[in-house]
Amino acid sequence: MIDEFTQQHGRNGRHIRVMATIETAAGLYRVHEIARVGGHLVRLGIGGGDFALDLGLDWPDEEGTPEIMLWAKSQLVDERVRTATRRLSR
Repeated sequence: MIDEFTQQHGRNGRHIRVMATIETAAGLYRVHEIARVGGHLVRLGIGGGDFALDLGLDWPDEEGTPEIMLWAKSQLVDERVRTATRRLSR
């Protein structure tokens, strides 16, 4: 989308960087697709409050960060490692 926009408007999009924030269970489910949006993505993050709200969790609760949140964050790390590995193998 960024490349299309910049080409249509005669701009150089090479320096545009994007941080994707996963805020829903659907977003986490599609994190593999989101991470492959192109060369502009430099960070993946999780919007803890919105994500917890989407799952119907109290966050943070009295016990700290729920395990599901730690698992969700681990999925972002896994995807970033896969993405970096694909780039290095080209």
